[in-house]
Amino acid sequence: MGENSRGMRTILIGLLVMAGMALLPGPASAVTAGTGQTFPVSWLPLKAGEIPGTQAGTLGMGNSSNPMSDNGRFVLFTAISNLLDPDGAVDSLNIYRRDMQTGKSILVSRRDGKNGAASGAFFYSFDLSANGNLAVMVTEDQLTADDADNTPDAFLRDIAAGTTTLITPGTSGSVGDAKISGDGKYIVFPTESALVPGDVNGLSDVYRRRLSDGTIDIVSRTPALPNAGNDSSYESAISGDGRWVAFSSDSTNLIAGFTDNNGAFGSDIYLRDMVDGVTYLVSSRFDSSTQGANGESEEPVIAGTPGALAAVKVAFASRGNNLVDNAVTDTATDSSVYLKTMPSQASELISRATGANGVNADSRAHTPSISNNGERVIFSSDAGNLGAGLDYYGVYVRDRSSSSTKLVSARNEYAVFGVISGNGSWGTWAESGGGTPDSDYDLQGVFRRNLNDNKIRYVSRPKGSAKVVSPGFSNYSDGGISRTLSANGRYMVFSTWSSRLPGGAPQVEQVYRRDLATGKIVLVSRATGAKGAISEAASEPSISGDGNRVAFVAYNSLDPADTNSVGDVYIRDISANQTILVSRADGPGGAVGDDSSTAPSVNGDGSVVAFSTEATNLGYGDGNPKVFTRDLGTNQTEIISRANGEAGATANNTAELPAISSDGSRITFASSATNLSPDDASSSRSIYLRDRNTDQTILISRAPGLAGASITSFIYDSTISPDGSRVAFVTSDSATVPATAPWPAFQGQIVVRTVADGTNTLASASPGGVVGDGDSADPSLNNDGSLVSFSTAASNIRTDVSIAGDTEGVVVKNLADGSTSGPPLFGTPGAFLRGARGPQMSANGNCLMFSAEGSNAVSGVMGTMRSTYIYVNSGTCQNPRALVPKLTKVSLKPFKFKVSNKGKRGSKLRFTLNTRANLTIRVDQKLKGRKVGKKCVKPTAKNKTRKACKRLAFRGKLTRKNRPAGKNTVAFSGRIGKKALRPGKYRVVIRASGPGGKSEPVFRSFRIVR
Repeated sequence: MGENSRGMRTILIGLLVMAGMALLPGPASAVTAGTGQTFPVSWLPLKAGEIPGTQAGTLGMGNSSNPMSDNGRFVLFTAISNLLDPDGAVDSLNIYRRDMQTGKSILVSRRDGKNGAASGAFFYSFDLSANGNLAVMVTEDQLTADDADNTPDAFLRDIAAGTTTLITPGTSGSVGDAKISGDGKYIVFPTESALVPGDVNGLSDVYRRRLSDGTIDIVSRTPALPNAGNDSSYESAISGDGRWVAFSSDSTNLIAGFTDNNGAFGSDIYLRDMVDGVTYLVSSRFDSSTQGANGESEEPVIAGTPGALAAVKVAFASRGNNLVDNAVTDTATDSSVYLKTMPSQASELISRATGANGVNADSRAHTPSISNNGERVIFSSDAGNLGAGLDYYGVYVRDRSSSSTKLVSARNEYAVFGVISGNGSWGTWAESGGGTPDSDYDLQGVFRRNLNDNKIRYVSRPKGSAKVVSPGFSNYSDGGISRTLSANGRYMVFSTWSSRLPGGAPQVEQVYRRDLATGKIVLVSRATGAKGAISEAASEPSISGDGNRVAFVAYNSLDPADTNSVGDVYIRDISANQTILVSRADGPGGAVGDDSSTAPSVNGDGSVVAFSTEATNLGYGDGNPKVFTRDLGTNQTEIISRANGEAGATANNTAELPAISSDGSRITFASSATNLSPDDASSSRSIYLRDRNTDQTILISRAPGLAGASITSFIYDSTISPDGSRVAFVTSDSATVPATAPWPAFQGQIVVRTVADGTNTLASASPGGVVGDGDSADPSLNNDGSLVSFSTAASNIRTDVSIAGDTEGVVVKNLADGSTSGPPLFGTPGAFLRGARGPQMSANGNCLMFSAEGSNAVSGVMGTMRSTYIYVNSGTCQNPRALVPKLTKVSLKPFKFKVSNKGKRGSKLRFTLNTRANLTIRVDQKLKGRKVGKKCVKPTAKNKTRKACKRLAFRGKLTRKNRPAGKNTVAFSGRIGKKALRPGKYRVVIRASGPGGKSEPVFRSFRIVR
């Protein structure tokens, strides 16, 4: 594109952007928040009768099993919440026990004492005794005074007695997955600590501890001497009375004559009789007691309390396929679930379809749990041939007595880690809700099914029957390079999955825009038309400066021309309901990219979109990702990742992550190419800027000065100011700003480069210029780059808050005077949820959007999930949650009625609300009066000659809480409480109130007749 035409286009675009901003409609009825305020913007309104909930059934980043008492009454589970018990630790993973009879959940993860303080730490595992009273927890938190180390230990919580006891004393090494016997007398656990003289392998071994006297026995031992095996042992299980212990081990010397058939890194399952002192091989080949399986075996569980070897049943998972026969029943090497009845050699395949000879699961099956009698085994699988249909993971039960296999979980979308009660009547698991009327698809929860009548109950909920729903949505697009906040901060775009949003479906990510002036959310990722087809999945939104156009990646066709099966870039014009395919070659009908396109970045008026693509048919293609722009006005697709000149060489290595200026003339991108600048011959990733007006490609990641040396260390997280004058990026190389050296090793710092003169400024520094002492990332710039926001773990950058420990905070840095500000800290240092990140600054610098998890004064129930907030850096920003309620279309019909009797007669008040609010209805009776001064008072003999007037006598007030936005109807019986209004003339004064204030009052008259 020539320089003159580009220059003219730049001017026109600038005028259009200003015109677009001027023509934006003013705020609806949102309350504006002032400088320094912070408020959530990812909230969703709750309907009347709904209560907020949080995620449960998680253990770290994954799911956890939820053990039960033998009779299924008590269920042990984790939740990131203190809504279930007021003593729960805020911002932390807590362990609770729910009584399914009373509906009460109590905090289990406490320090010693009936009301011992909540732990607030990470838990590696937990287990429950058969009667549901004793809980074992493994954590590195020091729950008792006698725990002197910071390594994971096992603790016993006696719930009835209110005591917490360290049950792995003397272990300096980590304790693994601890289990308790059903009778509560023994625990088994793996540890690297040597607890007996014969443990000299320096590896993990399995031990059993008798809780009454602390007696320790090594389980993973050699046949003759109490010496540890010759390799690691872990993953143990224990029988109800503690006699039998099953475990997995890589050792090869635990039984005489053993042959290892699964390699040095494949474990086998063993069973130890702690009374007779004999160890048996469980995962044996079908025709041998000493030949190991031909695949790794793990996850053992023991059925009940067997009295003799012949009564022992062990379920386990194995990748071997020679345990039943010789690769006949199970031909695959995927993990399958087996059951071994000792001392037989062959095992029984459990993970199979209904029928005595049901087909083997056609994919993975694992994590078994077994009933006391060994007749029912629960397991998890992503197989599609177990009777539940094709989906993903489900929890299944195999009933050996009827040879049936059934789905236990509500769905097989993603349900894992099932547990069966000892009596075989109940199954628990964790999955997204919706399987019960009181649960929400958007929250992961713990559930229990009655395996006899198939009824499901929601376990991880507060007491009561009210529906538990997510208080908001999680923003999956936070912290990206592309802008997700409009120039004036009115509109935000985000990607998420939520069944409560327009067009939303569980586990399907879509792109949305929220108007912060009204709170309204619209679905963006759909085809042309007001009700165009919804994308199968979409992500990576980028918003134009005026907020009207949103670019995104869709993973299915939203245009008939898009016939590939990969992600493509689209842009939606919201006011026109038009969706345009962007990732295509030159021309209005240019070829659609033949490979994935990602990372769209849209300019101020939405006329130009930059994107990265692996497509080879857009005019340039050598197998490396390239950066292009698409001009929607001219239908021109132009390569950006090229060297100087209109025909400069295209990048000879990866080019990605573009960011575009507001006028569309300047695009930054990251590249590992070696041919884009003579000053950058290194293949390490660098940041470049392409000026479309001058066809110049500029190396940005370099030392100070226009000719500064290229920075060869890894560079990431780059962005450009809307006016194109400054670029921010992250590096750990102090050569970028040598005057601030030395820098902490291997920690990212925020550098802002002025394009015109090559000046580099260290943004991640204290107001005095000292380099940050922790990692910083996620830079975002205001229009001219004078303000930069970023996330940081440094403790010396912000002076108004103390960022310490593992907490992460968000900073706004004024580059002119070095001052810092930002939102409050979120979360508790050292807790599970802690910190804010991914800031996005509006071009005018007023509003800062960011994501945070953890609690503080502004988060409320939103603090239990990763939520999105706005911080007002200067001026004002619109808080959609604080809409001033507005009453419209108010009617009271009939206006003449009798007081209702058992639902008959009466009247109905109808109205429309713009936002959820509480309603107050004041009732005044119209009576005759006499004018005394300016007042209309009750007639008396003294004032009977005064002028007649109408006076109002207060008769009572009605309230209706939490009325939803939209049309509403309230029945009015003609009674205030139990008292009926007397016949006569009346008026009602109706007012709505909410966080944003009170509506204007609305008056309506009515008459009570006999």
